[in-house]
Amino acid sequence: RRALAPSAVADMTTPSAVQALCGVGRVAPEVFAEHADFLTTYLTENYLHASIEESDMDTQRGAWTTPDSQQQQQQQQRPSAGVRHKAAALKALARALAPEAQAGQQLPASTCSVVPPFVQTLDRLLDLEDDLGDIGVESDTDGALMRGAAAKALLRLGLRHDSRIPPPVWINGALAMQDPMQEVRAGFGAKVASYVQLLTAA
Repeated sequence: RRALAPSAVADMTTPSAVQALCGVGRVAPEVFAEHADFLTTYLTENYLHASIEESDMDTQRGAWTTPDSQQQQQQQQRPSAGVRHKAAALKALARALAPEAQAGQQLPASTCSVVPPFVQTLDRLLDLEDDLGDIGVESDTDGALMRGAAAKALLRLGLRHDSRIPPPVWINGALAMQDPMQEVRAGFGAKVASYVQLLTAA
């Protein structure tokens, strides 16, 4: 948690720290509950608005073995490193707040209490009319990644917190099936299908 000080929000180690702390929520919900409010506030009020530079590792992951002209075109179509990290954080937090259900297991009240403010953030990210420039979105590809991540995070929360998600937000999430970007429609549709299969098998 010390690694997630607001002053260090843009540090290259922050994405790993976010993933590690969210991972606790999936395996030890009672332990994560002590940090749920802090982490949700940190991600929604600090991390999403931080300017996150591309690290050497990001550059290596994004390397292409294609001719220079094609390489440049493909790189321009890729979401920025900062937006990729932020989308990954949304996914990780949603999974931490809605871990796989165990028989008879109830989530701590402190975890449940942070779901509504997180849902508000997701609702804003789903808004096609919001350019999201204040969180580093600079292209259609960036915006598509954030909308897709928000829609899938909402689905994940619905597994454990459906009653805490207002109907208008559910409608906004469902509109991802009509998103102008094919990647958003396909990703959301695949996630819906996987959750339907999961719920029917339960």
